[in-house]
Amino acid sequence: MVNSPWLEVSRDSYVLPDGREVPEYYIVRRNDSAVCVCCIDDQLVLVRQYRPGIRKITLCHPGGRIESDDQSPVHGALREVLEETGLTPQEVQHIGTFAQIPAVETGRVHMFLVNCARTRKRATDPDLREYLTTILLPISELWAVISTGQMDCLACAAASYKVLLMKHDLI
Repeated sequence: MVNSPWLEVSRDSYVLPDGREVPEYYIVRRNDSAVCVCCIDDQLVLVRQYRPGIRKITLCHPGGRIESDDQSPVHGALREVLEETGLTPQEVQHIGTFAQIPAVETGRVHMFLVNCARTRKRATDPDLREYLTTILLPISELWAVISTGQMDCLACAAASYKVLLMKHDLI
């Protein structure tokens, strides 16, 4: 149906646990992605970027699709951090992997907590199809960014909640 470097949409069928067959269903197949909650001391590194799917500029954690030549999800995640922020990751912790839209999509989101050095390793190297800038946000202001809709990405919000709970020793 659709086959591009970004996604593949195909017609599929499946059988429910009770034996009923669903003869026609459409599945979006795409690579997994990574979201990195990047911290420098008590601040978060966020990416302000235009999101064409919702036609809006949002605040997001650095991240993106894991590419076929990435050795693992963590390698893809760290590549994205470097590309989008120019920052050098010093410590990385995997905080979870979740299905993004399990009813219709195969992609999973790998979430990481990344502590970064304050100095940039090099200038950012974003995808030319992206428009982005980075900002520093005190962790104490993260809830306001989510609740006001400035962070309008479910994976970023979920990663944020996990980190906030971890920082308050609730998980």
